[in-house]
Amino acid sequence: MTPPPDPILDGAEIQGDILAGFRKDNVRLLFISVPDAAIAGFKAWIKKIAGTLAYLDAVLGFNVKFSAERRRLAADPPMQATWMNLAISGQGAKRLLTQAQWSELDQTFLDGPLDDAALVGEPAAGTAGGPQTWIVGSPGNAPDALLIIAGDDINDVAATAASRQNDLSGIPGVTVHVEVGTTRAAEPGHEHFGFKDSISQPGVRGKLGSAAGPPVTRRVLDPKDPLYASFSAPGQPLCWPGEFVLGYPRKVEGGQDPNQTVTDPTTEVTRNGSYLVYRRLRQDVPGFNSAVAAMAAQISQNASFGQRTPGFAAACLIGRWPSGAPLMRSPTADAQALGNDAYASNNFFFTKASAPPVYTPQSGAQPDTFPQAKADTFGTTCPYAAHIRKINPRDQNTDQGAAVKTLEHRILRRGVPYGPDYDPTDPNSEAQDRGLQFICYQSSIQRGFQFLMNQWANSSQFPLGRGNDIVIGQDGQTPRQITILAPDGTQIAVNFSDKYVKTTGAAYLFSPSRTSLINCFAA
Repeated sequence: MTPPPDPILDGAEIQGDILAGFRKDNVRLLFISVPDAAIAGFKAWIKKIAGTLAYLDAVLGFNVKFSAERRRLAADPPMQATWMNLAISGQGAKRLLTQAQWSELDQTFLDGPLDDAALVGEPAAGTAGGPQTWIVGSPGNAPDALLIIAGDDINDVAATAASRQNDLSGIPGVTVHVEVGTTRAAEPGHEHFGFKDSISQPGVRGKLGSAAGPPVTRRVLDPKDPLYASFSAPGQPLCWPGEFVLGYPRKVEGGQDPNQTVTDPTTEVTRNGSYLVYRRLRQDVPGFNSAVAAMAAQISQNASFGQRTPGFAAACLIGRWPSGAPLMRSPTADAQALGNDAYASNNFFFTKASAPPVYTPQSGAQPDTFPQAKADTFGTTCPYAAHIRKINPRDQNTDQGAAVKTLEHRILRRGVPYGPDYDPTDPNSEAQDRGLQFICYQSSIQRGFQFLMNQWANSSQFPLGRGNDIVIGQDGQTPRQITILAPDGTQIAVNFSDKYVKTTGAAYLFSPSRTSLINCFAA
C-alpha cells in the first residue's frame, strides 16, 4: 500500500534541535529562573532572542551538507556552527501566557516532573535520592525556561553562553543555573558505561518547505528494497512528524494501519511546537562494572553458556556491544567493523531474520556483508529485558498489541555526556559526578517519555516480561531482577541490588515555534 504524500514542514518555524538535532560535541544548558518583577523584562528578552535561534531549515541544511562532505572526504569536514534553542517550562508558561493560552498546553507538561516523579519510578519525595535532591527541578527550584547552546567549538559555546548570561543578568532578579555537556574525548559518541549512544533513532516523514524540498530524514533505501515504503534506513522506521511536532499528522492511536493518521488541532501557541523532557542522569560506572562482573560469574555457571565475560553480561543488559554492534548480529563477541557501520549495526529485527538492504547508489553505503540476524522471538539471543528491546521492541508484538503500535511511543533523543571519565586507577574518581544530559522531544509526554518509563522500563512484565530495564529504569524497588535464557533454554534470574543510573535533575518544557515565541510568550 502506497503511503500518503509526505507532509510539508515549516522549517522557518520549528526549532532546529527537535527534528534535525544539533549533533554537537559541546553543550551548555542555561536553566533560567525569573521573579515576578522581571516578567516584562524577560518577555522583551524572548522577543529579541527569538530571531537568533536556530530553526529547522538552517540546522537541517547544515547537517545535510556536513554529512555529504564527510562522505566525500571520509573524515569530518572543516564546518562549524553554534546554535541556540529556547524552551519554556509549565511554570514559565503560566507566568508568560494568559490563562486561555496556557490552558491549551499539555496538562502533564503544566504539572511538571515533580507531580510525575512517582509515576515514572522516582523515589518518593523525602526519601534517599528523591526529587528534593535534584540539582535542577527540585521543590522550589523549578526553572522557567531553558536556553540550549550547542556547537562544534568549545570556546565559542562557552563565549556564547557567557554572553547570554550577561544579557540575562541585566534583568533584575533573573538567575541562571548552567549545566555542561561534552562529548567524551576518549570515546566520542559513547556514554560513560562505554557504549555507543543514540544509534537507533526513528525516521521522520516530511519534506522541508515544499513537496520538492529535502526530506527531514535522509532516505538511503532503494525503491527496490522491500522495506522502502516504511523505512528510511535499516532499522529506522518512518514515523509521522505529528509524533514529535504539534500540528502535523500522527498515527491513529491503536490503529493497525501505520499510514492511518490524525492531525490534532493546534493554536498559535502550540502549532509547530514540541514537548521537551530533560533528565540529568548520574551514572555509577564502578557500580555498573561490579554488577556486570557478578552477573558474568553467575551465568558462567551454566554449562551451555560456558565462561562469559563482564562485557558479554553488559551487552545482555544493553542489547549491544560497546562498539554499537547488536547482539542480534554478533551474539558472542563485539564486532568493531559492524559497530562502525551506521546502517548495518541497525539492520535487524527481533522476530524475523534480517536481510541485506538494497541501498540507493547516491547513499554511498557499503554492501551489508556481515552475518545477518536470525529470528529471536523468544529472547535467546537478545534478552527481552535488554535496554534496546525493552524500549523499542521493533517488530515484536507487545502488551499493547501489534508491533505497529510501537510507532506511537517513539521519541527523538538528544543527549550528551557530562563529567570526567571514570579512572579506576584514581581513588578520587569514583566520587566524581558523571553521567548524561538527556533530552528528548515528543508531541505528547504521556505517549512518549512517560509511557516508556512507566509502562515499559520500570515494569518487570511489559512490554515482553522477564524483568526491568536495569540501565534506565528508575523503579526504586530492590533487588531488581531480569531473567535471561541460556542456550539450553534454562532461565537464569539475575538480581541487582542498586540503580546505576539515577535522576539528579528534571524538567518538562515546551519548545515553541518562532511565531509563538514572538506573538504569545513575548507579548
